[in-house]
Amino acid sequence: MFNGLGMLGDLQKNLDKIIVEAEAGDGLVKVEATASKKLYNITIDPSLVNTDDLEELEDLIVVAVNRAMKVADHHSQTEMEKMAGSFLPPNFDIGELLGGGGADDYEEEEDEDNEDIK
Repeated sequence: MFNGLGMLGDLQKNLDKIIVEAEAGDGLVKVEATASKKLYNITIDPSLVNTDDLEELEDLIVVAVNRAMKVADHHSQTEMEKMAGSFLPPNFDIGELLGGGGADDYEEEEDEDNEDIK
């Protein structure tokens, strides 16, 4: 018998165990989150803490968090595809069903809105 709620609970547990990482400012700000999009850790290089440019630090944190959430989305979609694959027909592209290209189409890309904040 299909136990959808049990499978979703298992999916959530799996996503909570996957830790994704992203960075901004060439590693000056690093973020860790779970694939279920729970922020896990933020590491800030000490050289940024003493800066007079608080706005730059804030921007770097936002960029790093957004990048981590993109990676979390990728892992989440991959796990959903694995789960769905057990009861979907062969060669079914769940990415199209979910409104995307599927996890195989994932590419880490630069944030166009934040190109100047590397």
